Amino acid sequence: MDALRSVADRYELRQVVGRGGMAEVHLAHDRRLARTVAVKLLLPDLARDAVFQARFRREAQSAASLNHPAVVAVYDTGEEEVDGVSTPFIVMEYVEGATLRELLSGGRGSPEWALEMCAGVLDALEYAHQAGIVHRDIKPANVMLTGSGRVKVMDFGIARAMGDAGMTQTNSVIGTAQYLSPEQARGEPVDTRSDLYSTGCLLYELLTQRPPFTGDSPVSVAYQHVNEEPAPPGEFVPGITGDADAVVLKALAKDRDHRYQSAAEMRADIEAVLAHRPPAATARTAADPPTAELRPRPGPATRPFPPVPGAPRQGSADRRRTSKNGKIPLAVLSVLLLVGAAVLGFALLGGGDEEGGTDGGSGGSATLTVPELAGMSLDEARERAAEDDFEIAEGGSRPCAAAEDTVCETSPAAGTEIDPGGLVTLIMSSGAESVEVPDVTGGTADEARRLLDELGFDVTEEQQTAEAQAPVGTVLTQAPEGGADADPGSTVTLTVQGEVPEDEPATVPVPEVTGLPFEEAEPALREAGFEVTRQDVPGEAPAGEVVGTSPAAGTQHPAGGTVTVSVSTGPQDGEQPGPGEPVRIPDVSGLAYADADAALRALGLDTMGTSYPAEDQGCVPEDIVRYTSPAAGETLEPGGRIYLNCYRGP
Repeated sequence: MDALRSVADRYELRQVVGRGGMAEVHLAHDRRLARTVAVKLLLPDLARDAVFQARFRREAQSAASLNHPAVVAVYDTGEEEVDGVSTPFIVMEYVEGATLRELLSGGRGSPEWALEMCAGVLDALEYAHQAGIVHRDIKPANVMLTGSGRVKVMDFGIARAMGDAGMTQTNSVIGTAQYLSPEQARGEPVDTRSDLYSTGCLLYELLTQRPPFTGDSPVSVAYQHVNEEPAPPGEFVPGITGDADAVVLKALAKDRDHRYQSAAEMRADIEAVLAHRPPAATARTAADPPTAELRPRPGPATRPFPPVPGAPRQGSADRRRTSKNGKIPLAVLSVLLLVGAAVLGFALLGGGDEEGGTDGGSGGSATLTVPELAGMSLDEARERAAEDDFEIAEGGSRPCAAAEDTVCETSPAAGTEIDPGGLVTLIMSSGAESVEVPDVTGGTADEARRLLDELGFDVTEEQQTAEAQAPVGTVLTQAPEGGADADPGSTVTLTVQGEVPEDEPATVPVPEVTGLPFEEAEPALREAGFEVTRQDVPGEAPAGEVVGTSPAAGTQHPAGGTVTVSVSTGPQDGEQPGPGEPVRIPDVSGLAYADADAALRALGLDTMGTSYPAEDQGCVPEDIVRYTSPAAGETLEPGGRIYLNCYRGP
């Protein structure tokens, strides 16, 4: 695909701006309409698979049917011949901004910001649901915040029309484990309320910077979605109100009948919280009856799962996605594990037996902690289960780092508290499944890391600074080489072209002149051996007062180098905002990040920088500000957060 330079004789491909497990997204130029677009191409090896081709075309059909400001627009679709294979493509609106995943990497926003982001997502989902489309993969990486502060939902790659028969299939798990609804984890039919559960997971992570459930593997996370209750976000972050907790917990109800029944209903509750009104969720939470405790009865030590009746045979497309040892894929294994656990748990609890049911006694025994069984043989695990008084069941096998025929993982995971006699399911190792290491030499280190991370490799970098062999940031060599087989989790070492050092002049620290009049600061800096340039910026400080320097005070800077001094022009309109009054955002585009940051913080605002084009990185003091969100001229409450988008200066 690297040799492909245009699509449909109309779209001129430029750099790759995104890559996932299914497709590659290019920044492109539409020659006919003279506009910038994004072109999404199915990966060549998947283009040969009819199943993935159908899924990719379904994305185009789903997204093209939606015309809404909060949904990334689709302009065109078609197919292009790539290496002799007809490869589908989608031409989409190019959105400048950052995903919520990238923004989360820069730090947690305020609870109000988190609620506002999810209100925007729900606006898009309400429209999609009314059109009969369920997204099925709401997560931070699929939500963008534009430079103007607008939320946009993207990637309808696994969306389905609600009337589509495929929505009822139970032989596959679709979606991302950390945002999977219980019904998706069980392989059951999904509906619009599944998207609301995923939105609840998204809101949880935006509020706390952690998803509601984490685990060692997708299987253990899916198990928790089905069986465990999340802790309220307020337990992790002081300042999150009980009303916000109630909204999250209602969205995360296991039974979809107890969740919000529409995106509009959930958005109304979020808007109520933002307006400091009690949401409807608090009334429902207070009225919920207590949950009865179920106690398992004694049973045999080890019981294998029964086969699922009527399970479909594996087709050729499915076989291509199994491990080299012929084991079932993890997604299907997740369904079998959960279905089997439900069947076995039903038997242990006395399901169908009229004498069984809930234990009405008031007593109870102490819990026990699931021990670490990974690496043990099945016999060793049985012995440990007998010693610690819990039962085990075999839940199939999958490739992993543990030796073949030893325990790969358990569900519940090691360290989890269970009742004596409780059930622990073992997933056995079928041996390590090797993966072909891609050739990443010649590309950028950022692209190489992203690709290798997606394949499960650890990445280390070594900088080569002895001589300039390629542009800075280019991968020169790699070990293992491209094409070699390696185990997931193993390390790929990249040798990356670094800056070649030059003979540098002596450096001296920049003196502290902030707070001085410019007339005093300038001679002090010149006396220290620096050239001085002045840059006027708006701010609360009196006119003529220094509010910052670039480089900052204390920084080692070459003698004879230039120091830019940011000087306040005084409060706008000659008046300083009173306590608690909204702050009008000044225009800081074109300023160095350090100066813009100092000016905005002087106004009492909280700042966060994202760099361009690598928006997963923060800004450095020398970066140039492109724009802010909210934009210049808008108002923001004191203490509110403003995002600065920067690019590296010349």
